[in-house]
Amino acid sequence: MSTVNTNQMNMIQILVSGFLNGVYTMIFGASMYALIFRQGASPQRCTLLLVNISLYVLCAVQAAITFWQSFVSTDELANGSSGGDPTLVHEVLLYDLGQNIIDALIPCTNLIADGLLVWRCYVLYNRRAWVMVVPVVLLAAGTACGFAVVAFDCKLYRIRLHAPPSSAVPPPQWSTLTSLSQAIRAAMYIISAVTNSSMSGLIAFRIWKATRNIGKNKVRYLRVASLLLETGIVYSVTLILDAIFAALDPTRTEGIDNLVGTIVMQITQQLVGIFPAVIILMVALGKTSDQTVIYSDSQKKNRAQKTEVSSILFASPPARARVSGATGPTHSIELETRGIVLDVVENAVDAEEL
Repeated sequence: MSTVNTNQMNMIQILVSGFLNGVYTMIFGASMYALIFRQGASPQRCTLLLVNISLYVLCAVQAAITFWQSFVSTDELANGSSGGDPTLVHEVLLYDLGQNIIDALIPCTNLIADGLLVWRCYVLYNRRAWVMVVPVVLLAAGTACGFAVVAFDCKLYRIRLHAPPSSAVPPPQWSTLTSLSQAIRAAMYIISAVTNSSMSGLIAFRIWKATRNIGKNKVRYLRVASLLLETGIVYSVTLILDAIFAALDPTRTEGIDNLVGTIVMQITQQLVGIFPAVIILMVALGKTSDQTVIYSDSQKKNRAQKTEVSSILFASPPARARVSGATGPTHSIELETRGIVLDVVENAVDAEEL
């Protein structure tokens, strides 16, 4: 099959979007249950609840609009055009209106999901301001590109809205605006991919570095490092693919390449919320442990002094630590909300949770 008409593509969009949103709904429900009933009250829990709910609502709205678009445009011609028919023009306008709303939601979801990664990286690096400079610039640039796409979409929508119904040929500026819109869209995806891959890598590296000297207990921490890295890479790959397909001929509405691009876009729209929910769920259920690690660097200097080994705190808020028998600096990792304390060696470190 060399071409796929508009209705066929819409049905495929519904299947992909509906399936992934169904998977997301189950993961979201489980993560909400774990956050509410499996964990104690803490400031981090409230933040994660807000992020989790916001991402799910935004992704669900995008899936619902995709479903609506597919059924308001069933009478369009095979290539998605109106052919100058006033009735079909109205359907095309409805479809474009839905796409404008989706395009406005995409930078919002990216801002929340990428912002969560940036915040985690900031906390892991002991809240050093310099760590935030490049990530915040990337986050702002990606968000600006996303809303610039919305501005172009609105301009294109107004052109079509005020064009004569019998006009089957778009005005000269249509192709120029469409090309600019797609170029900025590709830039948004690339910036988001760079943000995700770099932040995920920095977080995983920090967890590995902070736990490399605590023996077999580091396995639990390395799980979350691996999970963050793997999900970050997979999501970044989908973003790069989105950028590639956005950079292709934006006027094409048929063909396998356009179909694949549409499917990848639907996958990306749901993965942006699925992966954070999976990480929240696994941490809340204790499958991974990634909150706070406190250890003494003097362990490396004198491994014979067992009293120098510190405790490991899982998911406590920023704590006032009282360290006894340790001469090295204190390092902390804080990502999620959990309140389990493991003492590697008894009485090595006294730590007080806030």
